[in-house]
Amino acid sequence: MLLVLAYIFLKPIFVKEIAIAEPKPVVVISFKNMTGDHSFDYLQEAIPNLLITSLEQSKYLRVVSWERIYDVLKQMGKQDTGVIDQETGFEICRLEGVEAIILGSYIKAGDVFATDVKVLDVQSKQLIKSASARGEGVGSILQSQIDDLSREISQSIGISESIITRTQLRISDVTTTSMEAYHNFLRGQDAYDKMYFEDARKYLERAIRVDSTFAVAYLYLAWVDNRLDEDEARDANYEKAKLYANKASEKDRMYIEAYYAGSIEKNPEKRIMLLQQMAEKYPKEKRVFFSLGLFYHGEKEYTKSIKALKQALQLDPNYGIALNDLAYVYGDMGEFEKADEYLKKYSDALPGDANPFDSYGELYIRTGQFEKAIEKYKEALEVKPDFGSEWRIACIYGTQEDYKTAIEWIDNFMTNAKSPGFVVSGYWWKGFYYYLSGNPDQAEQLLDLCIKDSRKIRSQRGEALTELLNSWILLDQGEVELGYYHYIKWYEYNIKNSPQYLANWKADLAFYRGINYVKQSKTDSARAELSKIRQYFPELNPAGQERHRYNQDYLYTQILIAEDSLAAAEQSNERIKPMETPFRFIMNYLIFNFPLTRDELAQAYQQCGRIDQAIKEYEKLIQLDPKKREQRFINPKYHYRLAKLYEQKGQTEEAIKQYTLFLKIWENAEKDLPEFVDARKRIESLKN
Repeated sequence: MLLVLAYIFLKPIFVKEIAIAEPKPVVVISFKNMTGDHSFDYLQEAIPNLLITSLEQSKYLRVVSWERIYDVLKQMGKQDTGVIDQETGFEICRLEGVEAIILGSYIKAGDVFATDVKVLDVQSKQLIKSASARGEGVGSILQSQIDDLSREISQSIGISESIITRTQLRISDVTTTSMEAYHNFLRGQDAYDKMYFEDARKYLERAIRVDSTFAVAYLYLAWVDNRLDEDEARDANYEKAKLYANKASEKDRMYIEAYYAGSIEKNPEKRIMLLQQMAEKYPKEKRVFFSLGLFYHGEKEYTKSIKALKQALQLDPNYGIALNDLAYVYGDMGEFEKADEYLKKYSDALPGDANPFDSYGELYIRTGQFEKAIEKYKEALEVKPDFGSEWRIACIYGTQEDYKTAIEWIDNFMTNAKSPGFVVSGYWWKGFYYYLSGNPDQAEQLLDLCIKDSRKIRSQRGEALTELLNSWILLDQGEVELGYYHYIKWYEYNIKNSPQYLANWKADLAFYRGINYVKQSKTDSARAELSKIRQYFPELNPAGQERHRYNQDYLYTQILIAEDSLAAAEQSNERIKPMETPFRFIMNYLIFNFPLTRDELAQAYQQCGRIDQAIKEYEKLIQLDPKKREQRFINPKYHYRLAKLYEQKGQTEEAIKQYTLFLKIWENAEKDLPEFVDARKRIESLKN
């Protein structure tokens, strides 16, 4: 009998909860600023964003995100809409299959802020509910008004008081306690999406200064640090985001957990699993699909990356960063027409931004159009002088052996850089260029500065990359033991910070050790290292497999040369598949150029008296073919060594030409270097 009575009394509640079990779709559009003060215009966007965050905590509502609203506006051709009016709001609702629209206004009288909302039925355009909230100062919007309005809106849509009490969290408990912090967060988020990372950092740091527990602001700041190569700061911000993750919405908390898993827990499988869960839970969250695409791109799983990025673009065909990354994926696949297609879409979507110009510059580099690339990079810098495109311009001049101009562009890069991490990378690029242009002492001084500045900003990554460059320079100079000492520091950094790629780091170490042993004519030891690379191969990720397939073939060729098996070395050399030149990240292109000298085959020909073949090999090494898949720097010593061979063959004019070119490239070199001294003597002798 008691069960029957309970059923009779509770049935209305059960029926009501069952009736709303299917989440009700709602849209929140811009609120009108009725204060007469334009300094409060930011609330037109901030209040809807806060209401969306508050309402989406309920499993009984499907709230269209603010980002999604603007995606739909772009598809409607109204991307320049500032304030979304009522009629435009109804159109968005129809396109998204939404039943209820929420709009409102806010006014200020003295110290009192009042916010009014209206809930309208989309089909009939009839008023379902009106509500208002007020409080002292703009801070009351976060302290109480959003919560009160959210409760009223939920009830008007048919959610019971008991459900609201169980499910609704205070907005300040899932965002921030400060409107100033929230305003700066929104500005930082917008700058991040434009790839204006220093601007994003400025606004996000302001947000955190006001509210030191603002979890999602730490998350975005970590993303910024990652883009600026500041790994220490990145990890510290991920730790902060995780610490305060209980003060984030469920969606933001899942983002935090996913990126924390990848960077701090070194667990990429967990990261990708969480992102995939988000994709299922939030099928209209384009940033999730972009994050998946970016991850797969980094792993060189191009098919998966394209699929995820196109899912993001289905939600927003003008999603700039997804268009950009899709162009890079196709570029990495060698499909340059496809890359150009998506960069055109990217440029059309964001005509006033710097990054489309920068990305086009890279496409032109990859297709061998150096002058066009420089023009595009300069256009990016005209739009935003601190964008950082100078290092790419420097690379073009470095590829053309104009190290003086390359160094000038790196100086510009460092002058304009606001990021300490970029300044550090400027030092090691200058060190690299100074070494190639015959200034090893200046290179050493610059790399010492690089180490000091890296420690000053607590950038272990910057310090480790400097140790890597040091190791290859020392090996190039024949300092094999000292070079290995520095390389181990790079290796230890990687196994500590990225243990998930342990097989990659071990294969890298085996390659370095193998080249080191070849330099010492210890070919048995070099072969042992070669077998290690082959042993690690099944454990490598796709990106590692491409690099180490090249490395093992290259090392095998060097071993054969050292063993005087020249015929076998020639065959092995022919089988080496060229690697695609990386450009997207600063350190990748530097690493791509190690070892610094690659003329072992030419020297082997010379040593066995096959001078004509040695000459042909050097002529290939000094040839700049912009359309080649590989674009490595030309070591200026090749010109000197080739000139000596021409001289030996009695080809005086060719010898003078190569000596002249070598001395021009080394015009600011240290005057006591043996090659410099010898080249000057030889050219004078030949001319006389």
